[in-house]
Amino acid sequence: MTVTDALTDAGAAARFAERHGAEVRFDHRRRRWLLWSGHRWMQDVDGAITRLALAFARDWQRAALDSTSTEREATVKFTLRLERRDGLGNMLAIARDLKPIADDGDGWDTDPWLLGVPNGVVDLRTGELRPGRPDDRLTMQTTVPYDAAADGPRWSQFVAEIFGGDGDLVEFVQRGLGYSLTGVTTEQVLFLCFGTGSNGKGTLTNTLKRILGDYAWNMPFATVEWNGRGSIPNDLAALVGRRFITASETTDGARLNEARIKTLTGCDPVTARFLHGEFFTFEPAGKYWLSVNHKPVVRDDSYGFWRRLRLIPFTQRFALNPALSDELAAESPAILAWLVRGCLDWQKRGLQPPPVVLAATHEYEQDSDPLAGFLKDMCVLADTAEIRAKDAFFAYETWCVAQGLTRDERLTNTSFGRRMAERFERRDTAAGRVYRGLRKRAS
Repeated sequence: MTVTDALTDAGAAARFAERHGAEVRFDHRRRRWLLWSGHRWMQDVDGAITRLALAFARDWQRAALDSTSTEREATVKFTLRLERRDGLGNMLAIARDLKPIADDGDGWDTDPWLLGVPNGVVDLRTGELRPGRPDDRLTMQTTVPYDAAADGPRWSQFVAEIFGGDGDLVEFVQRGLGYSLTGVTTEQVLFLCFGTGSNGKGTLTNTLKRILGDYAWNMPFATVEWNGRGSIPNDLAALVGRRFITASETTDGARLNEARIKTLTGCDPVTARFLHGEFFTFEPAGKYWLSVNHKPVVRDDSYGFWRRLRLIPFTQRFALNPALSDELAAESPAILAWLVRGCLDWQKRGLQPPPVVLAATHEYEQDSDPLAGFLKDMCVLADTAEIRAKDAFFAYETWCVAQGLTRDERLTNTSFGRRMAERFERRDTAAGRVYRGLRKRAS
């Protein structure tokens, strides 16, 4: 007698795994049942695994009733007991540890070039649609099917309007959003959508979130906002596998957590944890699209931060159109096709930000210079002038107090000295260290 013939919980589990092993997985890392649905693996959220187990028990029972085996009576009795809650539970508790059902949780939704859609899988390297396969290991999916030929005139009108008819800017945004379909993070970029209200940026991101389904995530802005603490927020755990990640902030004075942004937009593994859970690492797949009414405060003036940022200006203003959301929703397949075309264009050309984006980003960087206000208000620039380093820092501290800057908002003596040395000649003299090229403004 084989193990699948044994009238025991283990025997039933082995029989279940033999029959349904091709269509059922138990992800031990996330403690979830997954069932194959034709194009992807779907998480069981409504007891589907119990219904499948019950159908398995009843099929076994019917086969036993039709049998002339000497084990007929014992098998019928066993399968009737198997229908009880504890019977099904015991069988599934063992089956989830048996191959091929048992799964260690690695490799789900990790192919950066595959996009799950209701009618199959899109290979983003080519834009081609094909049937999904179990070994794709996809659980995520968009909410709309893929139709490469779908036409969206209302969407084309919308993006042209919100960017003031700037074709280069529209194409850049299309490439950026197309790049955001993938799980690739090689561009290491943060998209910052800036502009006062009623300019279309919320409609843009909300429309895309609705279409991208599982791949989209609305992140609390606090995840990328400076709070003075270095702890790892629970929010990061929700970013696993997400590709199009949005956050919005309408209040003035928010400060970005530059170190966290560098981590999230990089290619290195990210450490996260669920509430009360263990720490784990994951490969980042997300592209971040922040929408702000006011430019966030940035204290990091390093190239490593500013090379990542792309400020997209939203300069138009529109009257409320209650029908717009439904009009765009009607073209959802066309919008998805537009995104895939953007992905293909990005692969050919890169992001290629247009002059308007580069200029807006440069202006933002200049405005964020932590020394700009101090030098303007407290100093006079002159080639032959000098100021002692300690006097310069004292003047800076005095200026910070007058501006109402907190200790966390000010540069330290070391940071101040490093930034001053990057701008001015620094020399050691008998009177101490001096900066050449400026002097303190007369009171």
